[in-house]
Amino acid sequence: MSASSTLPGWLAEPAPVVIPERRSHRFLRKTLARLEHLTLALGPGGSARGRWDPRVKLVSALVVLVALALLHDPVLISAAGITLILLAARHRVAGSLAVVATPALLMTLVLVAPATLSAVRPGTVVVPLWPDGGMTAEGLRNAWIVLARVLACLTVAVLLTRTTSWLRLLAALRAVGAPAGFVLVATMAHRYLSVLADAFADLLLARRARSVGGATAAEDRHFVGAAVGALLGRSGDLAEEVHQAMVARGFSGRLRDPAPRPLAAVDLLLGLGCVAASALLLWGDVVVR
Repeated sequence: MSASSTLPGWLAEPAPVVIPERRSHRFLRKTLARLEHLTLALGPGGSARGRWDPRVKLVSALVVLVALALLHDPVLISAAGITLILLAARHRVAGSLAVVATPALLMTLVLVAPATLSAVRPGTVVVPLWPDGGMTAEGLRNAWIVLARVLACLTVAVLLTRTTSWLRLLAALRAVGAPAGFVLVATMAHRYLSVLADAFADLLLARRARSVGGATAAEDRHFVGAAVGALLGRSGDLAEEVHQAMVARGFSGRLRDPAPRPLAAVDLLLGLGCVAASALLLWGDVVVR
């Protein structure tokens, strides 16, 4: 007996297969990639410079930053920036520098772009954009100085943080006399930033796993906004629970550090070299002007 004689007609006829339109989670993928970069940035850098004393590196970085802020010659600032970028590439932190510097430079460029126009700051027009006006040589020179200074300062910060364990860096801050409250807040923020980043990544991965047909960018943005709000509420509860646990274990508001090791000769040479290079740059800037 055939199946068609025993089954109803509506069941015997083949039903059309409807394949839902597949939409990619492009916005979620970008957000997850940013979270991955953040997680990598929270870890210590893999460089030989990480073995040098963090107190010397911290003070040296501050001296170099002050020197960069006082430079006004574009050639010297450019030379210092190129040297620092080569140093970052040498110690394999160029990727972290690119992630940090790209949005900062774009924002700086937006802010300084109007100052290059003759309508804002009169000067010698070198790039005509309209009759009797355009970009001036003085404006372009000042914009270049600002961009080079921002890039050089960011490179110093990335070199310091990516070649030094964050805990050692915070201990160095306490050793040089930074306010205890600031260091305590920074320590707790670093400790639980990775925890919140992992929790946020879990929410995004769960969203992708449960969306069979994908989602539009607008739907993903709505979900990410809601997830951030839920994560903020969770972080408040977590902070209260952590504080209660610390108080219950006898925390008195002061962090205890092990006794710092004596400074080695290579640490002193590093500090003196940075101070000498900064003084040489400032001397050259005075001579050029």
